[in-house]
Amino acid sequence: MTQDEVAASYNDLIGDPQASMSGKRISDFEAWPIGGVKPTLHTLSVLARLYGTKPNLLVDFTDYEAMSLTERAALRAYESNAGPEAPANSPMTVAGIDEFADVASGWSAYLRCCLAIVERSTYFSEEVDELLAVLNRVIATLVCREAAWLDVVVPVHSVSPAAVPLVEGLVSELGWLQVWASGVRRTTRPTLIPVQVNGIPWRGSGNAYLSRGIDYVGSFRGLYADPEYGLAPGLLSKIEARYRYWRDECYFGALLAVAIRTPEPGGSDALGVLNVNFRCENPIGENDTIDPQRSIAVMDILEPALRLIAVAIQKHHLPRSGQS
Repeated sequence: MTQDEVAASYNDLIGDPQASMSGKRISDFEAWPIGGVKPTLHTLSVLARLYGTKPNLLVDFTDYEAMSLTERAALRAYESNAGPEAPANSPMTVAGIDEFADVASGWSAYLRCCLAIVERSTYFSEEVDELLAVLNRVIATLVCREAAWLDVVVPVHSVSPAAVPLVEGLVSELGWLQVWASGVRRTTRPTLIPVQVNGIPWRGSGNAYLSRGIDYVGSFRGLYADPEYGLAPGLLSKIEARYRYWRDECYFGALLAVAIRTPEPGGSDALGVLNVNFRCENPIGENDTIDPQRSIAVMDILEPALRLIAVAIQKHHLPRSGQS
């Protein structure tokens, strides 16, 4: 929908076609907090109804940072009031015909999205974003109900001074990964993820990229305190504080990182990583490795999407000045 169409639908939804919501005001909401106007919680709740989602899923990390503690608590309450969910580690089962219909609908949308990308052969970020959104629904339904959103990260080997690392002072010897496409709107410069620090693969995205495989991190607590990383205590406390903030504000609690390999037959080089971000700390298990059977189930779903995203990266993530 255009911004004017969103505004018209908003006014219809609240039962007042003559209400004052306008396309310009929608634009102001989307620009906030970098500029524009902060939407009220009531506005977010109406927009969520319009889009068929929950208010807390309409805001990102930067929005949360700019909100008051009261507003953050209210948004988390929307999520907690959405109804009981199955425990994160319980087997995914289809309880009745309604749930079966949801599973079939999600899987059908996923296949249609893949076919549409193949037929159009455009592979721009909009198509990848659409694929991530649909894929997110499928994973949340069939793999783990705690799935929050998906990111595609790609390597950046030469970091510009304007880039903002995960924590200032963290140096990567091999290179960096940064968000190329995402299931959530990002309004600030993307955080850079180190591929390797002091010769040691960075757990999560960096480790999956180097190993060309899968890395599941069930919790970030204490992962980088090992002496082999050689990180100063002050830097460790900054990293932990950053992750604690993300966990507390529903940013993510755990990560499943899957390498995206080159689409050429027989090729094994990694082009990037698909990150599945979860809302809880241990959605797939207590350890920081994924169960082999669960790994197979995840890859059965991801394999077609990974091939399409690999082609998209090769076509459109071209080296710019200072990148390779």
